[in-house]
Amino acid sequence: MLDSLVVIDYFTGKKASIHRGEAITPAKMRRSIDKGLVYMTFILACHIVDVVFSIPYAPLTYLSAVAVARVELFSIDGNVNAITGVSIKENIQQLLSTFKQKNP
Repeated sequence: MLDSLVVIDYFTGKKASIHRGEAITPAKMRRSIDKGLVYMTFILACHIVDVVFSIPYAPLTYLSAVAVARVELFSIDGNVNAITGVSIKENIQQLLSTFKQKNP
């Protein structure tokens, strides 16, 4: 799933750059690959710590994956906002707020 978020972020970021009139350079494309490798290295390192130390109430692998997913989701939201002017996060918050008001 995380690799899907990285790919979605890549394509929405590329589209947002085009929308802003920025040039798509090999350096920018390389940053996406580097980012994916850093994410996977971070998660792998956390998994190794989980396996070596067997900390019962601190599942670092899952926490690190959630942190990476959160970063990617916020990035995708920013890209979609740049392209369409619509914030996914704000729409979800409004939807939840409406749901809470209807179901107290």
